[in-house]
Amino acid sequence: MNGQGEATHRTSPRPTAANRQDHHTVTAANPTPQPRPPDATHAPFETRPSTRRRDNAAAGRPYDREVPDPPDVPAPALDLAQRLATLPGVVAVTLGGSYANGRATASSDVDLGLYYDAATFDLTPLDELCRDVDDAPGAHATPPGAWGRWVDGGAWLTLKGQRVDVLYRRVDRVELSVEDALAGRVTLHTQVGHPHGIHGHHYAAELALGVVLHDPTGRLAELQARLKPYPSALRDALQRQYAWQGSFWLEGARSSLAREDVNHVQGCAYQAVMAMVQTICARGERWLTNEKGAVSVTATVPGAPTAFERRVREALLTLDLDALLTLALEVRAEVERPDDEATLASPSGQEGDA
Repeated sequence: MNGQGEATHRTSPRPTAANRQDHHTVTAANPTPQPRPPDATHAPFETRPSTRRRDNAAAGRPYDREVPDPPDVPAPALDLAQRLATLPGVVAVTLGGSYANGRATASSDVDLGLYYDAATFDLTPLDELCRDVDDAPGAHATPPGAWGRWVDGGAWLTLKGQRVDVLYRRVDRVELSVEDALAGRVTLHTQVGHPHGIHGHHYAAELALGVVLHDPTGRLAELQARLKPYPSALRDALQRQYAWQGSFWLEGARSSLAREDVNHVQGCAYQAVMAMVQTICARGERWLTNEKGAVSVTATVPGAPTAFERRVREALLTLDLDALLTLALEVRAEVERPDDEATLASPSGQEGDA
């Protein structure tokens, strides 16, 4: 998925053990990761009107420009969402990614969030459903936690040629994430596949940007409503956390560049860019879920430095630390303007967990 919950397009054939070791399926019965089978050829699919169409600005989606209604959701994905909603322990099902934010194309994956109750969730019926609907034999769902604490687990499926990703979200953790967002608690956690890490308010951001498809108790809709408007406490906390970090990382990079420690220089440059991204998006009250596509989204935020995306791309390609520092100082200057309520904190540590 990209930085705003949008699925990153895979190319056919699907990743196998030979080309992507991280694309594996793990089951309770077979704990050894197994490579995915090759893709079925994409076939035309029937579509049905999206069950909910919402104005992008009213939904708090991270795009300034006018975005057309999302394409019709492929019927096999909607059918699967309905069947997922009937499984034991499933609290709600959401639509995320490009189909939720209006950027879907004919080649886009459909992302379905499966919100579950840990005490009552039963993997066996879900596993059976995956085998029943997938184009290839032997499809499985992972046990919860198989993909890490934050990504959790799920299933990669192909339904009549349409790729559908089912992603677990433990509902009690989502509730805690919403509380973190509302209280302005900023924590950053280690997660494989996310070089910047995943914030504690990650699930809240996903929910704020998603479309609730099935929620019979209203539990998810209530949480989603609490996230509108964007929490001011989170906005201010993110600016305090990140506004000073851009220049801080780049000063460290300068020292390493003198020693030709390119690995450390590149790492510092990346972190500096992400600090700018977090600061600008927080100031503009834009939800971010992770790093993928985040620079492009940030460039659309009112008040972002001129040509932000181009300047970041060119500076990273050439490791131009001076250009990045100029950008970082521009971003920090905006936060330090006298009319801003947010103030900068002194450098402090970030929480991380393996």
